[in-house]
Amino acid sequence: MVIQLDPTCSAPLYQQLAGSLRQAIVEGKYPDGARLPAEEQLMQEAGVSKGTVKLAYALLRQEGLLKTIRGSGSYVIGANGGADPAPEEPLDLLTAFFTQAYQHGIPAAKVYKLFFQELDQIFTGDRTVCAALLDCNWETLHVISRQLEQIPGLHIFPYQEHELLYQHSTAIRPECRFIITTQLHYPAMVRYAGRLGIDIEPIALMEQDRTIAALSRLPAEAELCLVYRSEPFKDSALYALGMFRDFQVNCLQEENFEAIDRHAIQGKPLIVPPDYMEYTAANTLQVIERAKKTGVTVIPLEYEVEHGSLLRLAQKIQLLRKEV
Repeated sequence: MVIQLDPTCSAPLYQQLAGSLRQAIVEGKYPDGARLPAEEQLMQEAGVSKGTVKLAYALLRQEGLLKTIRGSGSYVIGANGGADPAPEEPLDLLTAFFTQAYQHGIPAAKVYKLFFQELDQIFTGDRTVCAALLDCNWETLHVISRQLEQIPGLHIFPYQEHELLYQHSTAIRPECRFIITTQLHYPAMVRYAGRLGIDIEPIALMEQDRTIAALSRLPAEAELCLVYRSEPFKDSALYALGMFRDFQVNCLQEENFEAIDRHAIQGKPLIVPPDYMEYTAANTLQVIERAKKTGVTVIPLEYEVEHGSLLRLAQKIQLLRKEV
């Protein structure tokens, strides 16, 4: 077979080589079942590198024209769109993956990153550990669940304490391997976890550094306006503020945006939920943003999981993933 490639052509050499082989297959020079030249032989005949030959063969395999058998060679299987391609060797599948990435001009560094991301997802995805996260309010749950899910292999299902213990309106999903709860709620949840026969892991919460810094800058006699969505958040916020300093605090539900606006106009600092940008009602959010623009101090009461608790959870997840 005479193979002529044009180095000045805009099409890559491997595509030109694949085109020549494709034409030969269609014309019957290589009928179904015929063995194509070995890579080394085709390298010499076409005057190209082994990598070019590999890419050409990979392209034809993607088109369903070839089947490669390790240690034997490449064979025609679909000269006229007939037989379906046989299962390929793992190396052929990898070659096809990298060939497509190369054809689309994806940088090598990005290809490697995507490859290993998918590799981890496919081979460890079935070893994801599910855990129930419990607290008394959705505001805190929303924030710390996002932080906990940064632990590799951990998936969080959040629950409110009163729904499980008092309302019985919901139940922990059966795939949850254990319960995570704050130290404040740990005593109440020990008996509940014991009835379910499920492990329980306490975590310590602390105000974020920027929250502490913002509160520390307020004068001791400051009169604050606490904007809250739920009663449990109000209670926990008042407890946190009381532990920090003996502030005078006025509590207003977020729907009461007119009263909140009056406090802001008077220059009184606003204490808001940690996720207020995502869930606060539109009218109240406008009041808060307007207050910030006029120089009123707005402090999101943000919590984070203490570093030691995160390390302990990460170690627990590693052990559980090995058991799955």
